[in-house]
Amino acid sequence: MNPNANPPSPRNLPEESPPDLNAEDEQQTILEHSPTAPAAPAPVPPVVYMISECLQNGQRYHKRQVHNIIFSFLEIFELLRLKTTNKQFKQWVREYFEHLPFLDLSPYFGYTITEQRLLDRSFSNGRSFFQVFQELCPHRTNLSLAYSTQLTCSALKHFLLPDNWSEKLVGLNLYYCTKLKRQDLRELLQTFALDLIDLNISMLHKLFPTDVQYILHALKDLRRISLQGSLKAISVDHPDYQLELDTLEKLESEIQQKTFRNLLFIDCRNCSLLETRDFWQPTSDHDSNNKKLYGIILRGSTWILGPETVRAKDVQQFLCLYPDCGFGNDGTAYDCSKCGRRLFVRDFLQKPSCLQIKQLQEQDFKELEAPIASLDENPAIPPEVS
Repeated sequence: MNPNANPPSPRNLPEESPPDLNAEDEQQTILEHSPTAPAAPAPVPPVVYMISECLQNGQRYHKRQVHNIIFSFLEIFELLRLKTTNKQFKQWVREYFEHLPFLDLSPYFGYTITEQRLLDRSFSNGRSFFQVFQELCPHRTNLSLAYSTQLTCSALKHFLLPDNWSEKLVGLNLYYCTKLKRQDLRELLQTFALDLIDLNISMLHKLFPTDVQYILHALKDLRRISLQGSLKAISVDHPDYQLELDTLEKLESEIQQKTFRNLLFIDCRNCSLLETRDFWQPTSDHDSNNKKLYGIILRGSTWILGPETVRAKDVQQFLCLYPDCGFGNDGTAYDCSKCGRRLFVRDFLQKPSCLQIKQLQEQDFKELEAPIASLDENPAIPPEVS
């Protein structure tokens, strides 16, 4: 990124292309307005790369997503990078960020790579990307680094340090951060992220049952965890094959016995390691009905989504999983018809890369233990579906 090159003004962003504009013309139009590419050997600018990916995937992405990426990119740069930014616009952006609890850095995966890249002062007028990050969203408690495929644990550590959070970090999204080493990651979480309520570690590809058990025991406040695609089948030739199977069996027992009292939800779709194990499959008519109607089953005090692929269209109703509600909503609902809170299972089904903590509030769990303890005797899900 050329630190002296001004990003485009939001007033000059291309408007949504008409239906008859072909993909090649559209890509040229968008890229003409995208930020200046950095000189070699810097990587391809993350925003340009993401725009190109959106366009190449055709109808899979709505054209407006390209605009959202550009605006996300501009918000940070207009806020902190330019001395010549219009003062009124700069104030508007600052006020927007002032009370924002959630900071999404996924469009910047080209900078969230290594510790050296993160601290390189060439990012913005003599400031590193991390220095800019520290000034953003002073009240942030949730962070997304999704798609940072080159993110190392040494770089991640800087984001987790307690001085970077006005209160405490309660939501962390590491979706598709495939370079994170599993042992280093779990130690980082235990050391610097003990207050996490929501954790997305899907698509890491290298997790084992020992890692999941370690994390669940360390993060005692964890309510929801997404492991989609991260627990792969283990070869019998693996040196720790038996150890991991024994650990998995113990982990299943701990979930059933409600050892993790605060753990409300596990997303384990596409985890091939779990597909042949009874614990993660319907084992009764009640389970089968739940699976057919809501796409989930209950184990102990924890709801399980997966391990097979489950999509939003496979679910007949969306269950409100908050302990004091448990109401079944029709397939068109986004918020619970009974309590008005967000149906976060739907969000997981529609976009597995997103972090759901913005829909989850601490006060929703003040009376957590008593309602959950009664689920076995008086389940929120009806035992039979007519």
